[in-house]
Amino acid sequence: MSGRDCDLIMANEDIKPKVKAVVADGHTVDDGDGVFGPGEEVSLAAADVKQLRASGHLVDPAVKPPEKSNGPTFTPDGGPMVKVAA
Repeated sequence: MSGRDCDLIMANEDIKPKVKAVVADGHTVDDGDGVFGPGEEVSLAAADVKQLRASGHLVDPAVKPPEKSNGPTFTPDGGPMVKVAA
């Protein structure tokens, strides 16, 4: 294999089609050029996007995300009562 053949192989690696995807909450993705956080759009090879969606690192547009909430609310009147023994 000549050096020229290797250059062609590397050139083909560089022109793989990229797919845009959104990083999932609680995750970051490093594409080699930068680090992308939750809600940011990143362009990756289709095979990488498929794998990262399966692992939960990227948002899967076919799956409805769970509803976000602020969590339970507690008030002093509605909380547990502690009785102190006399």
